[in-house]
Amino acid sequence: MDTFRNAPCRRVAPDTFFPDGDDANAGIRAAKQICATCPARLVTECARLAVRGDERSGVWAGINIPSNFGPSRTEARRRLEILAGEKFPDAKRGEVVAHLAASGLTAAEIGARLGVGERTVYRDRKAVAS
Repeated sequence: MDTFRNAPCRRVAPDTFFPDGDDANAGIRAAKQICATCPARLVTECARLAVRGDERSGVWAGINIPSNFGPSRTEARRRLEILAGEKFPDAKRGEVVAHLAASGLTAAEIGARLGVGERTVYRDRKAVAS
């Protein structure tokens, strides 16, 4: 069964997620708006595909991967890894929790992904917020 069969990204041309040229910034915003309508579980799967496929450009899970090397690209990869739950080098658990919460995951889902309880998730979110 195709995980992304009903995903919003399937209703537009694939090129939408690989904008370039003079209107690249507008294209990136448009692609991110499409990603924002996607259910959290599909966003996580999309991030996982990008990380495991070693994608080097495009908008994946609402995160733009710049085609040029540099700090922006490294940060985009780190954010995708966090969102995918794959790994999070140099990141504190609180940052990971905050990012996953912002992507729409519940405390129970975050806890299951990180191997901690919901109470720990709430405590980490509170610590990051203060």
